[in-house]
Amino acid sequence: MCKQIAVDLAKSVYQVAESVRAGQVIQRKRLNREAFRHYIQGQAEPVEWLMEACGTAHYWGRFAQALGHRVILLHARYVRPYRRRNKTDRNDCDAILEAARCADIHPIPVKTHEQQQLQQLHGLRETWKKSRTQRINLLRGIFREMGIEAPASTVAFIRAAHALAEHPEVAAQRGQLQSSWPKSTSTSNVWPSANSNSSAGTPMTPSCASSTKSAALAC
Repeated sequence: MCKQIAVDLAKSVYQVAESVRAGQVIQRKRLNREAFRHYIQGQAEPVEWLMEACGTAHYWGRFAQALGHRVILLHARYVRPYRRRNKTDRNDCDAILEAARCADIHPIPVKTHEQQQLQQLHGLRETWKKSRTQRINLLRGIFREMGIEAPASTVAFIRAAHALAEHPEVAAQRGQLQSSWPKSTSTSNVWPSANSNSSAGTPMTPSCASSTKSAALAC
């Protein structure tokens, strides 16, 4: 039987459990990130690495595969039923070893760097869309309290944002707020200019570049 090493991944400390026979752990280690890297490189023969498919699992999976090892990633949902007693790093390693013995549990393929980048890009886009909707809904509520009706759709709201920001009610409120700010606070640091391409370090879309104040918040 090929030696199996179960790894409980973490941000800085990695718990490993070595097994050469089903149900028997021959050695355990707790390693930091650099020591874990050397530990993988120091394996003289091909090893079967067992990990939960969580953060950094695909990175370490690619790293081990590049050295000729076999990597099995298991979904955390399937590992959980095999954990005994409390959730600790040691018990997690034992649960991973037990779950890997189940033939009905199908491993998750190790993603390539390009596949992960594409997945991360989609995640960033969905997060940006969600936060944009939240900002627009916040502005709609503010405008509603001023008796101003804002467009319902996102595209229409962004197009009308500049006009809404220049509405007399909004302009009066903005003037009162600006006059109450400390003199050391520059309004240019709070409201991006019409030609600004960023809002507090966040890129703006081209449709937002021509809008000011509430438009910057909406985009």
